[in-house]
Amino acid sequence: MHDLDDVAVLQDLLVIAFAGDDSAVDLDGDSFFCQVEISEQVANGSAVRELVIFAVELQPHRKTINRAWWQYNRANLPGAGPSEFTSLIRFGTRPLLSVNRRSPHRTVAYIDEAGLRANLREVRAATASGVAVMAVVKADAYGHGAAQVAGVLEDAGADSFGVATVDEGLELRAAGIRHPILVLYGTDPSRVADAIGADLAVSIVDAEELEPMIEAVGAGHLVVHLEVDTGMTRLGVRPQEVGLLADRIRRAAGLELAGLFSHLGNADSAHTDFADAQVEIFRDVVATLDGAGMLPTHVHLANSVGTLTRADTHWNMVRPGVCLYGVLPGTAAGIILTPVMTLETTVWRLWEVPVGRHVGYDQTFVTQRPTRIAVLPMGYADGYGRGFSNRGEVGVRGRRVPVIGRVCMDVTMVDVSDLEDVAVGDPVVVWGNAHGVALPVDEVARACDTIPYEVFTRVGRRVPRVIR
Repeated sequence: MHDLDDVAVLQDLLVIAFAGDDSAVDLDGDSFFCQVEISEQVANGSAVRELVIFAVELQPHRKTINRAWWQYNRANLPGAGPSEFTSLIRFGTRPLLSVNRRSPHRTVAYIDEAGLRANLREVRAATASGVAVMAVVKADAYGHGAAQVAGVLEDAGADSFGVATVDEGLELRAAGIRHPILVLYGTDPSRVADAIGADLAVSIVDAEELEPMIEAVGAGHLVVHLEVDTGMTRLGVRPQEVGLLADRIRRAAGLELAGLFSHLGNADSAHTDFADAQVEIFRDVVATLDGAGMLPTHVHLANSVGTLTRADTHWNMVRPGVCLYGVLPGTAAGIILTPVMTLETTVWRLWEVPVGRHVGYDQTFVTQRPTRIAVLPMGYADGYGRGFSNRGEVGVRGRRVPVIGRVCMDVTMVDVSDLEDVAVGDPVVVWGNAHGVALPVDEVARACDTIPYEVFTRVGRRVPRVIR
């Protein structure tokens, strides 16, 4: 453990002392664990090492959660290795790892590991023994951080993962995920080699893409799942094409048909006339392939609401998505899910202004009383959309306060006039349950006429996702 003498913010320079590969750093009572990794690559003919620092808080003060890197030429530090970093390591003028309490970059998405595990248990409880769980982690795990989330869910017992693109699958492989991964939306033949190299399964979502896929595979081996359109008119082959296509896949030396699936067209209820019709169409397709001896190993239809509320959509695999992140589908009564993401920021600046003061762009808000305004270092670039302008709420000191004026790219203003003792640095809950205030994400989404899926996936890349 190092004390504050070892850590200092000097203007734009951050200086940290490391005693070895891993160090704990105490910042005025706030502890962080810093894991150091070193990789080596060749750049311009010279060996270059990259130092990567991951800072993970051990105390709930949330001062530093970020990633930084620094490259140096090995010739400048001959023989240096991870265990030899005993002297001060400096970062340049761009503060990549910020411990400055005055820094405005303090918006963080906290991801509840226990909540992820609990929600996966609820999925297991809703399905019969032997039904596999494909955890859907597309779109960066619905904005929660795919690599971190998949790591937790793999450890917790998810059988496989669903992603939208080959690149999303490659990200999981790079993060060490070894369970099967399905690219749900298929891919261009030009990416088939990447899929094969990373052992990704790929969906066939259009009859016209099958022959180019076979040609792209060549002498390789690609696992595929065949999607059938049961009514959404989105992706999938026509039901009457399934038998012919399954036979063609079976005869193609480089393809292995491992799955058949479709997708329910309602995210809130699996008990509608439309869902009934989809189930019947899918059941007929399954029977046709089974009768022809071509039914693949995995058969899956259920989304989150189907998984939790309708057993006849399960077959032998389910694909839960948003329910893993704690959002309860509309008709899933009696099921308890744990919200996984809490989005927090902080009070950056306080204003005391008189009556008649304009706030923000386009002067859409004018103070009607002497007003205390808190400026938050978070805006639509961080995922807090302009739709919250003059209608959203956030939590400060255990109470909800209104957003005033336009949400800006990087900042948002709120009215804290009715609160006592608000101070710069106070935590602010954007959604979630923390610091004595509850702001459910579905309620937050309704405030700007959208759904939790969109609210989650809007959270910007510069907002760290921190598992805790």
